[in-house]
Amino acid sequence: MNKLLKGAIAGAAGVAVLLGGAGTFALWNDSVTTPAGTVSSGTLSIDSGLAAGKWFDMSAGTPGVLITDIEAFRLVPGDKLRFTKVVTINATGDNLSAALTVDLASVVGDDKASSAALQEELSTNMVVTASSVAGVTQSTVPGNENEFIVTAEDLGLTKDVTMSVELTFPVGTLEDIDASNNVTKNGSVNLNNLKFKLTQVRA
Repeated sequence: MNKLLKGAIAGAAGVAVLLGGAGTFALWNDSVTTPAGTVSSGTLSIDSGLAAGKWFDMSAGTPGVLITDIEAFRLVPGDKLRFTKVVTINATGDNLSAALTVDLASVVGDDKASSAALQEELSTNMVVTASSVAGVTQSTVPGNENEFIVTAEDLGLTKDVTMSVELTFPVGTLEDIDASNNVTKNGSVNLNNLKFKLTQVRA
């Protein structure tokens, strides 16, 4: 092998050894920092406040008669009662919508059959309304006539909303008046833990 060829081979080997010792080359990269502000979450809350709710006997129509002691009132078929309570809603969020309604699970009867029957009657015929204020509109969703949609139209929306719950003890037809119809006598329903629910909804 001539000297020129031997020199070329040796030079190539030297370059290979040099590259092998240096390892692989990293891909180029760079970064830059730019101010993008702060992302913050909103809030959704409901507060019953300190003022107690009021009961009205609506059996004779509007405006109803104030019931000073609901514990002493005794329902009979055909009666209609209304409970009103001011709640405070705090809703903050640019795309926030929430459903406001009553949690029927908070209408509780005791273990007596009469109480369970009365609970079912009152819950089935319950009508919930909310005062008409900015940011609270009644739902138009079929089947949810007792649900209201809360929207945070302005950041930091805090509103006092008057919630009304009407409990109707319906009168049956003549065909319904038999022994089984009397099962609601002497029943009781505990509303001490009546709960208003505020739940975010997302389309």
